[in-house]
Formats: sequence, C-alpha cells, structure tokens
Amino acid sequence: DYPVMQAADNEYYLTRDFYKNSSSAGSIFMDYRNNPRQADRNIILYGHAMRDRSMFGNLKEYPTDEEKCGKYKKIYLDLGDARMEYEVFSAYIADASCNYRQTEFKNDEEYAHFLKEIQSRSVYDFGVKLSEEDRILTLSTCNRTHIKNGRAVVHAKWIRR
Repeated sequence: DYPVMQAADNEYYLTRDFYKNSSSAGSIFMDYRNNPRQADRNIILYGHAMRDRSMFGNLKEYPTDEEKCGKYKKIYLDLGDARMEYEVFSAYIADASCNYRQTEFKNDEEYAHFLKEIQSRSVYDFGVKLSEEDRILTLSTCNRTHIKNGRAVVHAKWIRR
C-alpha cells in the first residue's frame, strides 16, 4: 500500500520519498515511459527491497518461494479513479540486463513473442493464458542473492478494472 510515483527518468525516485525528500528507501515508481492515465501493454513498477520488508521487500524472494507463489496471486493498482486487478502469471530472478522492461512493441506479433518469453522464464506455472490483447503489470526489485546484478521480477495480467 504505497503511492506510485513517476518522474522524467527512472533515477529520481530511487532515492526520494513521496514528498521528494532524500530517502534511502526511495519510492515505488512507475517507469517514465508509461502513461499513468491508460493501461499500457506493459506497466512497470520499481521499488527497493528493504530489509525490514517495506517497499518491495516482500517481493524480493517471491519468485523462489513456492508457498507465496501459490498463496499471493493478485495485485491491485490504483490509477487515478480506477482500481486495476492483476493476476500473476510469471515470477523469476533475472539479470538486470534482461529484456523484461520493454514498453513499446512494433506489432501484435512482437508483443505476443515478448509475453511468451517472459512467461517461459517463470519458476512456476501459474496456469494463466495470455494473448496479444492482454495488458500486463511488471514489478521489479533488486535481488542479488542468486545473481550479482539480479532482479526479482513478477509479471501479472490485467483481469479487471
């Protein structure tokens, strides 16, 4: 339950809170390329995985915790006056250079290939079917437990507004 911030780049809110004050915890923030007034094909949210489990602290180990993956499958995102409901379809640990943060797609075929690729990376089969008409939410936080420059990544399909 955090406000989602956005700036002209993906650096500003790494070290600033809701009030724009300096903060080691930073903020949860939306990728600068996303439009918060519409459901882009891939809305990306970033946040630090704090040791006290705040921000995305609970997300850090999600991809490697079968019990959590089985129990916590819904994500809610409030965008203005709309509450978006998402269902998790993929969770994994990736290198920061991995292409899971793509927001623009040339056509439906490229987007369908992207969806297939990120779903195939999942540690667990969530049993969710995807198509090029689907909109997704991506959550990303640092996880250097398994990979030096690792990220815990969770993708979820928009199911209801």
